[in-house]
Amino acid sequence: MAGKPDIEAIQLDPRALDTQLAHHPQIAALAKQAEIAATEARLARAGKKTDWSLEMMYSQRGSAYSNMISVNVAIPLQWDQKNRQDRELAAKLAMANQAEAQREEGLRAHIGEVRAQVQEWENGRERRARYERELAPLAGERTRAALAAYRGGKASLADVLSARRNEIEVRMQALQLEMETARLWAQINFLFPIGTIAQHANVTTNLPANPAREIK
Repeated sequence: MAGKPDIEAIQLDPRALDTQLAHHPQIAALAKQAEIAATEARLARAGKKTDWSLEMMYSQRGSAYSNMISVNVAIPLQWDQKNRQDRELAAKLAMANQAEAQREEGLRAHIGEVRAQVQEWENGRERRARYERELAPLAGERTRAALAAYRGGKASLADVLSARRNEIEVRMQALQLEMETARLWAQINFLFPIGTIAQHANVTTNLPANPAREIK
């Protein structure tokens, strides 16, 4: 088995959660849906424009006939555009806005959840450090003082056992804090595969902030 992990550090940067969590698989899936909806809206916008074409042809005929140049212009007529193309475009824009809103809402919710976990992890580290720095040594000193007093006839065995029990409780509370802090560390640190955060640090999403506005 591998050695004990360092639960004092996480690969996420709490100051850049917006950028880093945008690449989380769950959010990336929502972003892809928003991108598809935006593309469909752009295609619907393009469908409103008349796609006319111009064709020229040169015909070289026999000696009995003169050569001929023909020009062919094709202009498709969009009948009932108000009830067909306009409605389709409006529907696609609405779907694009909805998909983008779902992505943004999912990202905000995920950021809030992870930020709360990071805060809880940091609080657990501070409390655990205080136990190791202050409370556990103090409890040990009280046990040793009670034992010395007992040996000198100035304290009872009950006083020694009480001090020892308090020391054990303090150390168990410290272990409980370490376990809870390690659990939070694992939840935060394995949101992404190890080492992938650096790859996403300088990458920004290509989606527009509002697909409907960009399509117009």
